[in-house]
Amino acid sequence: MPEPSDDAVASLLDRAAALDLMRPIMGWFTEEEAELLLDTAARALSEASGTVEDRAVVEIGSYFGRSTVLLASAVRDLRPSGRLTAIDPHDGVISLAGRANLQGSPTLEAFCRNLAAAGLRDVV
Repeated sequence: MPEPSDDAVASLLDRAAALDLMRPIMGWFTEEEAELLLDTAARALSEASGTVEDRAVVEIGSYFGRSTVLLASAVRDLRPSGRLTAIDPHDGVISLAGRANLQGSPTLEAFCRNLAAAGLRDVV
């Protein structure tokens, strides 16, 4: 099976819409990093062979769903039958490399609210 061109991927993935959905969600990375994550996910999804396993994306660490919305947007646009599995305890513990953990409020409710607002609950 020939590898899809970048133009073919770009025509299927609505990058601007994915980034617009992500922007209001609190999270850790810059817009430049968000674009890199979206492009990387799009490339991986476009190269998948089509088996169920190739249509699955797993995210470890979701917080409020900023990256989840990007990944789910890519899955929705490029592999409509695919799913994103987001793994996070949503217990409010924030772990940063080289720093002591911080205790915040649980994040599951906000995470689900952000996915619903983005229209992506059925993908995650």
